[in-house]
Amino acid sequence: MTEIQLYLPKVPMRSRLLVKGRTWRAQWAKKKREQQDWQLLIRSKIGAQKPEKPLSGVVIETTIYRRDEERDADNLLYACKALWDALKAEGIIFDDSSRHVAIKIPKQIKVTRADEEMTIVVIKERI
Repeated sequence: MTEIQLYLPKVPMRSRLLVKGRTWRAQWAKKKREQQDWQLLIRSKIGAQKPEKPLSGVVIETTIYRRDEERDADNLLYACKALWDALKAEGIIFDDSSRHVAIKIPKQIKVTRADEEMTIVVIKERI
């Protein structure tokens, strides 16, 4: 059974909240920068775990350890989009569509110090 675990010392953008009248597409420059940041981080952490070919038929579980307020599910999904796009761009997953990947709603755990903030991504085969 394939399982990839990534411990990333970054959290999705703090200001990434759904705001009435603004869409993710309207923030294309921020999205691009955020995705590039995640790509570089993933590339530096993946090492020997990188699959020979992009994975399909997997489940992605994300746990975010952050200091700021708890987010509701729609804002969490919205905030993690650049992370999942980076997984695709780095060739770890084939595509982030529901046909290839089941994305679970990210879990949040509140921490008190900045050095405790991180994102853990677990990618495993669907059962």
